[in-house]
Amino acid sequence: MKSVSLVTKLSLIAVIVLLSVSSCIFSPKSGNKDNPVTPVIKDPITPEIVIENLQAAFNLRDADLYEKILHENFYYQYTPEYDDHPEIWTRTQEIDIMRNMFAELKEIVVTPSLVSTHDEYGINMENIPPGAVIDSSGEHPDEKWVICNYYITMDIFFQELGDFKVQQDMQFKMVEDPDTNFYSIIRWVDDDNITE
Repeated sequence: MKSVSLVTKLSLIAVIVLLSVSSCIFSPKSGNKDNPVTPVIKDPITPEIVIENLQAAFNLRDADLYEKILHENFYYQYTPEYDDHPEIWTRTQEIDIMRNMFAELKEIVVTPSLVSTHDEYGINMENIPPGAVIDSSGEHPDEKWVICNYYITMDIFFQELGDFKVQQDMQFKMVEDPDTNFYSIIRWVDDDNITE
């Protein structure tokens, strides 16, 4: 199994998108049909369950479930180690990319390992606990986000492009819906320069 950097992974995904646009994929092969996986999808009442559902969406190549995990204001951000300018994908772009990628895969196995998690309070919030982390960027002045740092391993088996292993530190920023009390991913930061 090859080991690739995230830049290579992004390039690979771009190639897959181009292949998918230029070819008709009516009946993509599924993964290992001898061992069907039954998903255990739970209501996302905690950030940990969001990640469990994310893992299931990848492992089952279920783009509809993947879409449900992402907040309506979601975006994916990648900043390479050698560059200060992040690449940003909107929710729509992310979902389109993953639908095309899932269609090209035989199998993908995603294994998340929690590194750390903390709450981040918006600067305008009331009753902020002493010593709490405050969002200095002003990105969410009236909301509390949960910042989850994970080490992710992806074993990726393409139908035609071969097998790859991706290992990366990733940060998921989650927000709780005040009406449903369900969490969703509002930011996915895939950054070679993440610091806790």
